[in-house]
Amino acid sequence: MTPDRLTPQLAAELSRQFDIIRLLGEGGMGSVWLARERSLDRLVAIKVLAGEGVTTSGMRERFRREARIAARLLHPNIVPLFAFGETADALYFAMGYVEGESLAARLDRDGRLPRAAAIRILSEISDALSFAHREGVVHRDVKPENILLDAKSGRAMLADFGIARLADAAGTTVTQAGMAVGTPSYMSPEQAIGASDVDGRADIYSLGVVGYRMLLGRLPFSGGAQQLMAQHATAKAADLTLAVAASERKLAEVIMCAIEKDPKARWARAEDLRDELQTLAREGSDLPEGLQRVEMLGTKFLLTDLIIIVIFYLSALWDPQWMSHFGSGQWEVWALLAGNLAFLPVAALAWAIPTIKKFGWRDTLRAMLHPPKSWVHWWPRALRRADDIWDRLPKPLRRLRNIIDGVAAFLILDISLFLVVATTGGGAYGDWFLSVMRDGNGLALQGAVRGLLPVVWVGYEFLRAKKKLGLTAHELTKLLGTPHLADDAGWVKPKFARLLGAQMETTTVRAPQSPEELVRSIRSLASRLVRSGFLPDDESARAAEAVRRAIEGLEGEIARLHQDLDPLESEKLDRRLAALTSSEEDAELRNLLEGQQAVLQRLERRRQEKEARRDRLRDQLVSLYMHLLELDGRLTRGAAADPELTGRVRALSSELGHLGEAMSEVDRLLMPQRTLEVTPT
Repeated sequence: MTPDRLTPQLAAELSRQFDIIRLLGEGGMGSVWLARERSLDRLVAIKVLAGEGVTTSGMRERFRREARIAARLLHPNIVPLFAFGETADALYFAMGYVEGESLAARLDRDGRLPRAAAIRILSEISDALSFAHREGVVHRDVKPENILLDAKSGRAMLADFGIARLADAAGTTVTQAGMAVGTPSYMSPEQAIGASDVDGRADIYSLGVVGYRMLLGRLPFSGGAQQLMAQHATAKAADLTLAVAASERKLAEVIMCAIEKDPKARWARAEDLRDELQTLAREGSDLPEGLQRVEMLGTKFLLTDLIIIVIFYLSALWDPQWMSHFGSGQWEVWALLAGNLAFLPVAALAWAIPTIKKFGWRDTLRAMLHPPKSWVHWWPRALRRADDIWDRLPKPLRRLRNIIDGVAAFLILDISLFLVVATTGGGAYGDWFLSVMRDGNGLALQGAVRGLLPVVWVGYEFLRAKKKLGLTAHELTKLLGTPHLADDAGWVKPKFARLLGAQMETTTVRAPQSPEELVRSIRSLASRLVRSGFLPDDESARAAEAVRRAIEGLEGEIARLHQDLDPLESEKLDRRLAALTSSEEDAELRNLLEGQQAVLQRLERRRQEKEARRDRLRDQLVSLYMHLLELDGRLTRGAAADPELTGRVRALSSELGHLGEAMSEVDRLLMPQRTLEVTPT
């Protein structure tokens, strides 16, 4: 079926080779359509420029140039160009279709990305930029919307070279000197001022801003287009290393180097940035370097103990009398077993003593008992990895996984019991069990109850989860084997990613807005953190209450000033002053009216000052709430308190407490005084 929105000549041209499926999106350079190339039976994305735009020679040249640029960039992390063509009323080219989503869509859904995912995406895009720069191409519009995440492999791919610049030939750009080109939120300083010597370091800056957003969940600057360009050109971004966890600070340092204002202070080449990111990736852990030395040590040693127990059990099963070979008493065997089981955990704790001294026992133990990265089952919340998304999995999926694990454990224990009884007799219970086994009907009944019913239950829950999640049997089976880590490629597929997003939406709680709501939330968080030892006292709650009283006082004064400030009165004064002449008779009245006008202006300035002070206090109250929320998140995850974050909370609480008390005292002293009044005229 040919879409009506394609021009007739273009539709006829495309129909020779492609079947148009649907519109993917529209932008400044035209529209993008999903199509199937019949000869190779593959999906492609067709970018089209049609309508009035093609009558402009500059736009036609820009579109042809984009095709020429894309055609020379053959790289695994760059969307490939397959074909180019033009008709009298349109131009088009077919490029690889990336089944997945954009980085922008993922950030809109998840807010921020874990360290491992951010490193992988930044590394792959910097590698793509390195290749493009070697080919003499500067992208000039690196942003999350132009970074596509392949659903099958999780690979990040750079797209849209629509405003790219060829650095090795003159006359290859349709932009003029002094013209700012790019997206304001991600624009390098040299692009913001319209410099003519923009090179690959501008792409490094833009990619650094992308990394800033991935790691922190927000951009370094905000505002309108002109404000953003001015800030990118002159303002210094807040230090990312002070806002992230200790495990992410090395990555934050790399990103801060990428967004230096002076191009000479940034990474000189994209490959230098890529190499540094790959070095961080090879560390293989989201933990600080000191904790990496003990990561999974406890898990491995406990698994070793489990193997020892299994060997002991199998030995007893094979030869029930084997312990008698050690002598008449059996306590020596049990003592030997207990000693073997205790040795490895004790050795692990001894090895971890330096780490415990540096990071505390809580973070050290949590690192020691991390699950393997390929783990797909439940794990205690306090011992999970930082990027574990078990709690974000849809409830039907979690329920199915737990039921499968429970049934598997039951069947293993049941078979083990059967083997023990079958080989040893097992006393009275064994005699009964053996009698059932000898009875064919009884054995069949036992097999149906103990073996068939659990399997039927799993099948029922599988179909139930499949229906609730809207997945096929193959998709649900694949999902059951996907590790619940945010960086796993299995979660990049849009259909699976939406399941995580839907779960987040159902668990989202409205953030507090009014000062009263903020104070209640701060009081609740502070009480929980004090009980858990994350904070020494409830100074945060007291400070928040003092600020609330100060805001309440300011609100009351602002309300009184609003009553005294009648807009009609000000307009009336302006009209009367305009009607006066310069004669001596009107001079005295003019002085009186100007005096009244000055009083109104002072009242207006005072009202604005009070409103600005109230807004600043509320913003600081929000900052205190966010800091406490971050501390509470660490407590929920089972991590230790971050001393730096705790220090910021205490410093802000102290500052707000003194400020709130001072303002309340000033308001109390000034309360008897009446606000200036305006004499009616």
